[in-house]
Amino acid sequence: MTNNYGESMKIWDFKKRNVNNPSHKAATKGMKAPFKWAGAKNRMFERYMAKGFFTTGEPKVFVDMFAGTGIVGQWVAANYPSATIVLNETCTEIISMYRQMQKKTYPQWEKEYKNHVAMYSKLNVEDRKKYYYDVRNRYALAYDTMTPIEEAASLFYMLQTGFNGIWQTSDNFNNRYASPAGLMTWKPNGPLFDFVKIKNYAEYLDRCVLLNDDFEKTACFIGSDSWFYADPPYRQSKAKYVSAGDFTEYDHVRLCDFLKSAHDSGDKCSLSNREDIAFVGSAIRNATMQNTVSMGWFADKFNDDWNVSYFDVKYTAGRHNKGKAGCEVLIKNY
Repeated sequence: MTNNYGESMKIWDFKKRNVNNPSHKAATKGMKAPFKWAGAKNRMFERYMAKGFFTTGEPKVFVDMFAGTGIVGQWVAANYPSATIVLNETCTEIISMYRQMQKKTYPQWEKEYKNHVAMYSKLNVEDRKKYYYDVRNRYALAYDTMTPIEEAASLFYMLQTGFNGIWQTSDNFNNRYASPAGLMTWKPNGPLFDFVKIKNYAEYLDRCVLLNDDFEKTACFIGSDSWFYADPPYRQSKAKYVSAGDFTEYDHVRLCDFLKSAHDSGDKCSLSNREDIAFVGSAIRNATMQNTVSMGWFADKFNDDWNVSYFDVKYTAGRHNKGKAGCEVLIKNY
């Protein structure tokens, strides 16, 4: 079976499958972040729904420990209107951008952002690229001449029009955002520059508590009828992730221990990542998964209180994995 993106959708669940309320699907239909981001969960929603991603009963607090675009928090906000949404992101540039997009400064931010779109609209493709690099150079090399609102609007514009949602930095650019320009062929009045959608996204951000720290700093929400969601950088990935920098094997173990601690305090927890496709595929083909010594690196870290689901994907980005088949895992305690 394939989804609308032509990706394989084989699903394997090793506990009773939990099918979500159809209203969750309706509330989040078509919802995705207004800028590109490698690793964002926009395309995962249907499969997450099939695995019972949403909890039964509204949590008081939802904590996205590696927020990125914050799209998962937006899914949750659409379905649980009373829940407090906490977005934690270690990248200071991203969190600073979100803060400038909140209600207090949104009108000024929108004005600066629209200036970029207006410039984009009147230029040809080659001049759009030149303009992009002018914006990038000022943002990375002369940011001390910019206001926080100018920085935030410039970064948002670059995230929309940069290459493939990839976040690159360089010592030559003060280790700030430095990704190359994208194709620059998007229509000025097209869906990329949808001001209504962007404003709705800003209103969502205004509802959020924004944190800029290591995931363990979210421990203050343990025991508060919380739902912790962790989507850390892929284990054993060769890619650099803005959300957590060099996230090591030790950090993955530390994260699993954190989630188990939250579980012991009665909180809901879910974790997504990548597993070894060779191992998982072999075990499933032989129908021996439940009797093997190992169910996968992540699954081995959790006991029978946790539900483990695997599904096939085909990666669409990344120098080493683009076009390759992979195996994603979703682990949750509800």
